[in-house]
Amino acid sequence: MIPPARSEQDGRIAELDAIRGLASLSVVLFHFTFRYDRLFTTEDGGQVGAGWEWLRAFGVPVFFIISGLMIPRALDRSMDAGAGWSERRAGVWRFVVGRFARLYPAFWCAAGLTFATVAALGLHGRGVTPAAAAANLTMMPQALGAAATAVTGERVRFPYIDGVYWSLEVELKFYALVGALALAGLRRWLHWSLALLVVIDMLRPEGVLRGAVVFVDGRGVARSLQHVGLARGAQVYFLTGVLIHEQRRARAAGRARWWIAPLMALCLVKIFSERDGPAAAVYVFNTCVIWAAANYHLRPLVNPALLFLGTISYGMFLLHQNIGYIVMGRLLGAGWSRVGATMAAIAIAAALATALTFGVEHPCRRAIRGRFIRPRVRPA
Repeated sequence: MIPPARSEQDGRIAELDAIRGLASLSVVLFHFTFRYDRLFTTEDGGQVGAGWEWLRAFGVPVFFIISGLMIPRALDRSMDAGAGWSERRAGVWRFVVGRFARLYPAFWCAAGLTFATVAALGLHGRGVTPAAAAANLTMMPQALGAAATAVTGERVRFPYIDGVYWSLEVELKFYALVGALALAGLRRWLHWSLALLVVIDMLRPEGVLRGAVVFVDGRGVARSLQHVGLARGAQVYFLTGVLIHEQRRARAAGRARWWIAPLMALCLVKIFSERDGPAAAVYVFNTCVIWAAANYHLRPLVNPALLFLGTISYGMFLLHQNIGYIVMGRLLGAGWSRVGATMAAIAIAAALATALTFGVEHPCRRAIRGRFIRPRVRPA
């Protein structure tokens, strides 16, 4: 086992950073193989990426589970349990500023670069209007579109600058739930709130408990449940991560938390009832790996290559897809092999991610946190 002092730096767990890197790489490979073929390769042209579809079950689900583990942990570091209103407000402020500094400067830069590249070089079906690009800067364009639709009475839709950005909007909703519960003094109810969202998801027309809704009043409630929750299927991943976090807290405190096992069983019922066998098995695998990493049982992952990949993983996630598609299309059109074009796109994505991470993300995060977060004064 790695001693926590060696495995954790600045509140981060080294093993999880390595897993972030691997998850980011799986997303990149999925998009540059299976997804690229679906979008840009005709059937008679041969689809060499069909065998890579299995990567869909990694990547974003892993990011969601890690967020469920790390975000409550970040909040717990920002505020004291049982604090009064003013202390809770200050703690949530530190949490919000920390999340903003971590996500938004790099996102704005990546979104602007992606928008400009697609506008200049073209990518069939992937461009957006300036209005949609402006809405994307909030990281919640779908929510803005829904609000505009409600106000105008006409459907307003703001597509994402890059398709992968949908998961960031889901992440923000999760952060909002965590912050709101903490501000209200209900931090200890986070796992129950997520469990409720999982049950609601199971009541949807496609869910395993859909019959309960139909039995109550037909389809009315079932249709309304389409708009409840974080996103279709994301709740279970966040809850899984939260349960791993609570297991770590329980072990550190020497206490048993009886509700961890039944809530994990709820997650398993949700996954196995609504996913095929391989996808459900991957969920179990992801959960076991992240649990092992969070408890310092995966020391071989802590190596410079994977840690660097984990460091630039956010930038890789933000920048790889549309820009990578343009690179691959140009190189394939110039006669490059599919493997060569894919490797070149990965190399360019990694270079851009490195520049974004060390040129924008890290310095902006330090500057924002230094400007807006006051050092905590703890009683002696």
